[in-house]
Amino acid sequence: MFFLIVIYSFLFDGLQCQKSNQAERFEGKITFKKENLVDTVQLTYFIKGNLIKAEFLDAQGEITKYKIFDTQTGEIKTVSPSRQLYKQELYIKKTLPDKASFEVKKTDNYKEINGERCDQWLVKNKQNNALVTYWVTKDEYFNYAELQAMMENTEKTSTYFLLIPDCKNFFPIESTERSILWEQRMSVFVVDIKKMKLNDKIFEVPKNYQIFE
Repeated sequence: MFFLIVIYSFLFDGLQCQKSNQAERFEGKITFKKENLVDTVQLTYFIKGNLIKAEFLDAQGEITKYKIFDTQTGEIKTVSPSRQLYKQELYIKKTLPDKASFEVKKTDNYKEINGERCDQWLVKNKQNNALVTYWVTKDEYFNYAELQAMMENTEKTSTYFLLIPDCKNFFPIESTERSILWEQRMSVFVVDIKKMKLNDKIFEVPKNYQIFE
């Protein structure tokens, strides 16, 4: 009888722990702004479990396209609302740049952004005359590094982050690309984080959209 009680207690505690972890997973939206020398655009992520929708907006606030990621299956859908078309593909891991040409430094500097402690990380590449500064916090939202790999961004603020050791549990609140001489080129920063319940339908492509091969 005692043995059964112990087993039941173990299973119950495990179930409660699983429920607690699921309850702590972030659900809602995170909005970024990207600014360079000539343009400002907005990027909004909608996060629910293993599903992430990324909306790309122009300077006028119009959605130019959006992507739907399933981080569990690796499925990616790229959607064009204006053309009512979408493309479907599976994520294939790409080769990252040679880490030997990069300098990575996790400094002791930190600052508070929106009430969160953010640590400063630096990635430098002299060949590209580029220095990217990140202000990162512990990732309580989603696996940012995993998403950036799936998005296949060419921007240095995204690709350089993937070269940082043990980056998968961190989330950059601010990222700034500069030249080695400190001339600013691009900044990416969070403007809003909102916890909210999301309808599953926002992660679906409208039925009247045609697939584009």
